[in-house]
Amino acid sequence: PQANRTKETLIATIKPILLTSSNCNQNVSSKLGNIADIVGGKGNKLSSSETQITRNIGLALAATSAGLKNNINSRQSLSIASCERAVQCNEKRVNGASEIRSDLFEIPRGANRKVTLEYEFFDILDTIKLYLDGKIIHSDGPKSERHQKTLPLPDNAEYVGVQLIGNWNPETRWWYVISCSESAIANVPCGDDEIQVSYDEKSKKYHFYGVVNKVCSLNTQGCNIDFVFRVMVSNKQFIAPSHLRQKKVEHCQTTNLYIAMGISSKDTIRTTINKQNHSITNYTRKNHLLHPGKVTRKIVEKNGKIYVFTWGEGTGIKPDWNEKASRFIWGRVYKELRFAVRLMLSRKINSVPE
Repeated sequence: PQANRTKETLIATIKPILLTSSNCNQNVSSKLGNIADIVGGKGNKLSSSETQITRNIGLALAATSAGLKNNINSRQSLSIASCERAVQCNEKRVNGASEIRSDLFEIPRGANRKVTLEYEFFDILDTIKLYLDGKIIHSDGPKSERHQKTLPLPDNAEYVGVQLIGNWNPETRWWYVISCSESAIANVPCGDDEIQVSYDEKSKKYHFYGVVNKVCSLNTQGCNIDFVFRVMVSNKQFIAPSHLRQKKVEHCQTTNLYIAMGISSKDTIRTTINKQNHSITNYTRKNHLLHPGKVTRKIVEKNGKIYVFTWGEGTGIKPDWNEKASRFIWGRVYKELRFAVRLMLSRKINSVPE
């Protein structure tokens, strides 16, 4: 019974902290292997002690280490138990008895999201914990009777975990219901639930940059906002770095950029086109190295000249690098656009088909 309880405790400790992914089993197995090595090392040292009690403790630790290592490769391993797929947080009811149970719930996208826990412990004392990003955001118990708690969720929350620690008393019974509420998703471009349109400016990772480049002058025949904008959306290499394919930009299209070969497999963006505003916006998707973030490129006229104004913001990794490298990275994209515009104007090509 004690061994089973230890297994339940390990599952309950690991599972709420992890997000399900294709390499979840591998990650958990690696962590368990490290724990087994540490426990085994301590056990070996203690087992050579001169006192009987210390030797017994050392032998027990060594046995625990061996058990963990054997479990990693079993069909009922802790990694498999910890990596079960999350279910939707939608009025899900869970009940049980004298056990430690953990479940992972996926939060629907939306604005002003909240999670509500309603739970009944009847007469025997039980404990419940709610996790977000590996941290406890609500803990209640040991206690009895019925309770309810509602908590707000941050904009970037994707999963919540619930850990229920049932009383040792075999007569204990409990249940809980978890539900998530949200406002309708407002103006999510292209209906893509992987992109993020707003960012927390108070975040340590928040960054913003702007780059302005002159494309041509109005005194050059054919140079105007409409023409330069049509040239920009005529080829993907004019809207994003690290893209060389000669392909027209389409509204709501996705594009793989491969901005960091060897680090990330794909860096996908979703592009929207605003013809009236003469602008495009690239939104990073979840597999993008710098997610979440967006970049807007807008063609503007000022003082008789046509400029491309590029600005980006987000809360992804490397905020300082994003800001410092922006002029160089987007300068390369700008040069490609400027060359194409000037080449066409020099050849008296003053229009681009939509």
